[in-house]
Amino acid sequence: MSPAETLPMRLRELKLPSFVAHYQQLAGQAEEGGWGFRDYLLELCEIELRERQERKIERLRRCSHLPGEKTLSTLE
Repeated sequence: MSPAETLPMRLRELKLPSFVAHYQQLAGQAEEGGWGFRDYLLELCEIELRERQERKIERLRRCSHLPGEKTLSTLE
C-alpha cells in the first residue's frame, strides 16, 4: 500500500476526520506559500479543533431538544 493510500486510513484510525478532509488541499497551500512543516501541522490542528468544537455544539444542541430559535435571552 502506498503512503497516499495509507495516510488517510491511519488518520481515520486516529479519529482525525478534519485532517483527512483537509490535508491534501492544505499541503498545496503550504507548498505555494512556502510554509514550514510546523506551520502546516499547526494549521491542520487548528482546523481539527475548530471542527470538533462545531460538531460538539451541534451535537449538544440536538440533544437538548430545544427549538432552533431558542436562545439564552428567550429561555425562561
